[in-house]
Amino acid sequence: MLESEFLVRVLTASGNPGADGKRAGCGMSLRPAFYSGRGATRTDLSSATLEVVFEAIERNVGPKAAMAFARMVRDIKVLSATNFLLALQRLEAAEWRWNRSMASGLTGVHCEDMADAFCTAVEIVGSANRPQVDETISIRWDFLSMHGLREPLAPKTNVYAYGNSQYITVNGG
Repeated sequence: MLESEFLVRVLTASGNPGADGKRAGCGMSLRPAFYSGRGATRTDLSSATLEVVFEAIERNVGPKAAMAFARMVRDIKVLSATNFLLALQRLEAAEWRWNRSMASGLTGVHCEDMADAFCTAVEIVGSANRPQVDETISIRWDFLSMHGLREPLAPKTNVYAYGNSQYITVNGG
């Protein structure tokens, strides 16, 4: 579980813009199990959400910790909300120092009790006939670009922008 009070506030506060036009928070559940088995979707996580968290870390911990957070986002292979929250817990526990190996073992599945396990199993079985959702590139593209980091999946994939910062990926050319 996340220990920093400012992270709990920023993650759970409403995602609606305040008087200054900035989002007050992310409107997320703090429980990785809540998102377990759903894949990486823009409805669970977005570049705007990542930026809100980045700014909160920068304000409360410092710029080095915020850049460690940005590297964490870059290094997560499938940026599901479950993987994001688990990696954020690891980053916080490591005193805001990120090591790429900390992203290993993130499977997008996390259960805290039998009810979570049952819900995750239902989600996975229910999605067996459709491909696993992985919108990792479109979730983090704008965020990484703002912080001078390159999308690690880009060399293997052509990315075409359309609409409101959403991306279509086409493998092989």
